[in-house]
Order: sequence, then C-alpha cells, then structure tokens
Amino acid sequence: MFDFSKLKDKISQFFASAKRLYWLALAIVLILIFSLMRGCSSSDLTKPTYSIGQDTQWSTIDVMNKERQLSAFNLDLLTSIAKEERTPFSLQSTPRNFLMRRLESGDLDGIISSLSPTPINQSLYAFSEPYFPLGPVLIISSQSPLKGWNEKAIKLIGIQSGTSDKLNLEKDPTIQLRLYDNILNALADLDDRRIDGAIFPAIPAYVYTQTFYEGKLKIVTAPLTNESLRLVALKTENGQELIKLFNRGLKKIRDNNTYQQLLDRWGFLNVEKMDHQP
Repeated sequence: MFDFSKLKDKISQFFASAKRLYWLALAIVLILIFSLMRGCSSSDLTKPTYSIGQDTQWSTIDVMNKERQLSAFNLDLLTSIAKEERTPFSLQSTPRNFLMRRLESGDLDGIISSLSPTPINQSLYAFSEPYFPLGPVLIISSQSPLKGWNEKAIKLIGIQSGTSDKLNLEKDPTIQLRLYDNILNALADLDDRRIDGAIFPAIPAYVYTQTFYEGKLKIVTAPLTNESLRLVALKTENGQELIKLFNRGLKKIRDNNTYQQLLDRWGFLNVEKMDHQP
C-alpha cells in the first residue's frame, strides 16, 4: 500500500525549502537594492551642511539703502554655488557683534564679511576670492573723452578726507588731490567741471551715476583696492575645505553667467568689468 504519510512529509519539506529559498532570495535582492542606493547617494549623505552667517544690517559699509537686496543677492549666490557643488548651505542672519564670536566658537562654519585679508588676519582665517567689490572707483564726466583725460598734465581729483593714504595717490605727480569732508560735494564739483574726477566707493558710485547724475558722470575703473565681501572661515582643515569649495563654485557660476544674472536681478553693477582705464 502507498505510504501517504511519507508523501505528505516530502511535500512539507519541499514547501519548507521553497519558503527558505524565497526569503533568502528576497534578502539578497534587498541587500543589492540597498547597496545600489548607498552607492548612488553615499557622497551626498556624507556631505556636511555648512552654516554661514551674515549681518543683514550691513552697518560697516554704505550700501545706499540696498541692505535687503544685498542680503538676497548673498542668499542667491550661496544657493547657486550649493547647486553647482551639490553641497547644502544654511545662511543665518546674525548681528554683526556676534558674527566673529559664533565663527570662533564653531557655531558657524563661515561668515560673509568685509574683513580684509591682511597678513595677521590670514594667519587666523581662510578667505575666499573676493566676490562683491567694495573698493573705491574713479568717476569722471560722461562728456570727457578718455584719451583727452589721459593727456591732461595734471588731473585734479576729489577724494574723501582721510582716505588717500591707502591709494598712494600722493606719489603720482600727475594727480593733485582735493580733499572733501563730504564726498558728495566732489560729485557736484565734478559735474560743474571744477575737478577732473572723483574717487568714490563702488556701490554709492553706481547708485549716484545711475540716478542723480545719469548721463552726466560715469565710472571708468574697476575698484582701486581689494576691499570686498568674501566668505571667511577659521584656518582649519574644515574651514579651508569650505573656502576651496566656495571658490570652485564661484568660478563655475561666473563662467556660466549665473553671477551676472544675480547682479542684474538685485540691481548691482559688475564693477569688476569696469576696465576702461583713463
């Protein structure tokens, strides 16, 4: 007689083996899927989020009531660089008096600052390439041909009292300085042809030549000093890596014209392109 109990046992063993094979196969598939996902995104998962601070009041520089536009420009700039470098940034508004303290405590990875990269500062901090020049530019009359301006033996230049030392203008025998306590008076004198040119901070120069003196005065040089907004970080391995990343992304958005588009969006002049040396 046929032994049905043995058949039943064999069938049970078969299904038990099949069940084990099913779960084993499922486990292998899940492991493969996880490995592929990890391989595709591990670099993104391990990238840090850099915390960047900025003072939205901009009390140390004259931005001509364009504080909100400058803060928005910085946000767009960091967002564009983050996209290029696939690294997240978190921009935080911080009162100026606390910016450096938060940076040095490690609460912030970097700050947007006009701090100058002097030898002493460079021994403590890592500085990015300048990305928003603040240095003074030369303004002359729109009616003055550059060639004719160059041919003048002596040029009378208006400048803010107390600012001529850093420009070393006294050493140029072709330049005579007229000092002004109120530099706005220099623009009035320039418009009236009482002086040949005026040295003026970049942002106010752009605003005044595009509003009150539109068609009358023009900017003819790039900034004459290296004053600029930069990203500043502690001179540590992490800080220097952040600055390297920022500089790389900054170059990319300059090359693909995103940088110029951001300046246009927020109403700023690309003074670095003002290379018409008089």
